[in-house]
Amino acid sequence: MTNRFFAVGMAAGLSVIAAGCGSGSTSLTAPSETTSSAPTAAVGATIRGSVNAQAAGRVRVSVVGTSLVTQTDSAGQFELRGVPSGRARLHFEAPGIQAELEIEGLEDGHALTIEVHVSEDGAFLSNTDDRRAETSLRGPIEAINGRRLQVQGRVVQTDGLTQFLGRRNEPVSLADLKVGDSVEIEGASQSDGSVYARKVKLEDANENEPPQNEDEVQFTGGIQSLNPFRVAGRLVAVDGGTQILDHRNAAIPFAALHVGNTVEVEGTGQADGSVLARKIKLED
Repeated sequence: MTNRFFAVGMAAGLSVIAAGCGSGSTSLTAPSETTSSAPTAAVGATIRGSVNAQAAGRVRVSVVGTSLVTQTDSAGQFELRGVPSGRARLHFEAPGIQAELEIEGLEDGHALTIEVHVSEDGAFLSNTDDRRAETSLRGPIEAINGRRLQVQGRVVQTDGLTQFLGRRNEPVSLADLKVGDSVEIEGASQSDGSVYARKVKLEDANENEPPQNEDEVQFTGGIQSLNPFRVAGRLVAVDGGTQILDHRNAAIPFAALHVGNTVEVEGTGQADGSVLARKIKLED
């Protein structure tokens, strides 16, 4: 009996000691309470933006194929988190407006800031912090179809928010333009290869220069990919006769070009819409 009582008493004493030690030491705490899991990688991309809309009130913005939806605030700002990486289609809804816009290059954990023009003509990417979408074109207007122009073989979309300027920078309208006019286009490339024009400016044709071959192409934009070589939404072919220059007009190899670089491309338009580059020059 004595030995049994002693054993029970010792066990009780050890339990008290253990409890007392546990209150001042994490070594006796359950592992599930002290082990912290490694931080998980961010899932999905964030799209922040502003909407310039030809409609009163706020605009509903959603990601097609998902449950992600938000609404612009009083300043036209919006934010969507957890957008699937890669390519996403945004839907914009407002009174009299149902429009969609495809966004490419989304990455998990990264944020993209965009500016969108939304009107009855559609939704168009007008600006972005990804400079690869920026582009400019110079050349004669080859065709006019409603609010769409064709310049250097590319469709140029305009809407009521596009700025039209005359040769002296005076405001003009789309109705003042005609086929054959020389224009400078500033805007953003869209996922379908067209260009949304933020600005269209009439330019004087240089009478001292020989007439330009209608297949000649000249534009500036960001390199979006190297293989295939794509600049501002347009495929560009390079061969042994292509001259590649840096900012100081010094010859450089194709390997010196990187995604995100802004370049000026001069070349010949091909039947498939691509350009065979005669010269590629890095821009500042």
